[in-house]
Amino acid sequence: MSSDKPDKNDLDRARREETRAFNELEYRSQQAKEQRQQLDALLKYRKECLDGLANARDTGLTPVHVREYQLLMAHINSAVELTEIKVSACESNLEEAREQWEKKNIEYEKIRDAVIRNASPGDVPEITEPEEPFVEQYYKRDRR
Repeated sequence: MSSDKPDKNDLDRARREETRAFNELEYRSQQAKEQRQQLDALLKYRKECLDGLANARDTGLTPVHVREYQLLMAHINSAVELTEIKVSACESNLEEAREQWEKKNIEYEKIRDAVIRNASPGDVPEITEPEEPFVEQYYKRDRR
């Protein structure tokens, strides 16, 4: 804030920061969702492979086939572990983004209320809410 009494410029700055924080929150939310979906798909695939192995054992497997299944399961388990780490990191990033947005939102609302409170009766500035935040711009940023 430039002085004790915030003005429209302070309000605009706070709104831009809040919008940026919201866009980052949406981006991190999308990342976390994608990682969870990938983990769910891997877990489903692992279960299908285990079920297939159980069925194949009943029909008799050669030692070569057993070894191939073991290698496949080791690979799938490794992918599951890595994806679990990614999910955890994404959820941590999401929580940080949520906290940052909440902080920026509270700051914006305080400045907005102060600007309205300090305005003269006939001179309350028009406070426009921005359009829906442009999340795609942030989403595409890491897709390149």
